[in-house]
Amino acid sequence: FYASDVTRGLELDSLFSSHAIQVQVTTAGQAAEVFDAISYTKGAALIHMLANSLGLEVFRKGLVIYLTKHQYKSTSMQDLWAALSEASGKNVEELMRGWVTRAGYPVMTVSETDCGVSVTQSRFSATKGAQEEAPWVVPMVLIHQGGETRIQVPTVTATVTLGEPLRLVKSGGFYRVRYGDSMYDRILKGIVDGSFFEFASVADRLALVSDYFAFEKAGLATTNQVLGLCEALRGETSLEVNQAIAVGLRGLRVLVDVNPALSAKLDQFVTDHFSRLLEAASTQGALAADLRALATRQLIAVKAPKVVEEALAMVQLGAQKVSPLLRPSVYQVAASHGGKDGLALLS
Repeated sequence: FYASDVTRGLELDSLFSSHAIQVQVTTAGQAAEVFDAISYTKGAALIHMLANSLGLEVFRKGLVIYLTKHQYKSTSMQDLWAALSEASGKNVEELMRGWVTRAGYPVMTVSETDCGVSVTQSRFSATKGAQEEAPWVVPMVLIHQGGETRIQVPTVTATVTLGEPLRLVKSGGFYRVRYGDSMYDRILKGIVDGSFFEFASVADRLALVSDYFAFEKAGLATTNQVLGLCEALRGETSLEVNQAIAVGLRGLRVLVDVNPALSAKLDQFVTDHFSRLLEAASTQGALAADLRALATRQLIAVKAPKVVEEALAMVQLGAQKVSPLLRPSVYQVAASHGGKDGLALLS
């Protein structure tokens, strides 16, 4: 869900061409216009965030109240908020108002203090970084050694007392999280020594990768920071996380394409990273084929010699014997390196 819906919603809603979920419409055409990818992906992500904030049992109880009270009737968004408020004892409409009536979402900057953390929010823009704007009511789950602490941040800046170092902000919210330098360095160290994986789920790691590549594009993180994160995750075997790394590195490749020296260094980085994944993929059971295909596609894209040779060997086998997961990349090699045999495969 995070890979397919949340990341897509965050990407679309970070643009100034975005729109609020709840808007007034007066014609059928306007109604059709607002039912787009933003409404569906962001809407699903906000419901997911709300369920995590209230707790799944409370959320289910609220849905039962909502469906029972309004069966066979038309409803409004406020009816759902009222049912969830009844089940939780919280003012859900106040929590969700800013999320559904405004476009955009916040970047939460988390920094260490003597007794906990300081959290600052500002609107995230894919092109302009962090922009000052009225705050959202932001539900967050802070992971630390003693467990989890649930908070709401309704102001631009808030201080939270933990009594011990913060490990991570749990994924599940419709916002991005940017860590102070000391916390970011500690996260990378934990990834390298393996302790990070004891409490960070696949969704948590995916969110971290997605956020920092977005920050790099927006000027809120350096290229060295995102490459350092990818290097720390060199032992990562999750398909979703490696897909996010691949997407991020392809985007970075576009940015450095005008500089041949930087392009060559990035291509070598991609070669090293996905060569390791290709070697490790054979031990991953049911995911082995998908991981091998992902790694092979990235290596073909940067023209890694060994993998290009293997792709040319596949060309000789014929199209029907090439894995469907690899055919687009093998066809690319066939067209550029395959000579007459390659052209015959494509015909």
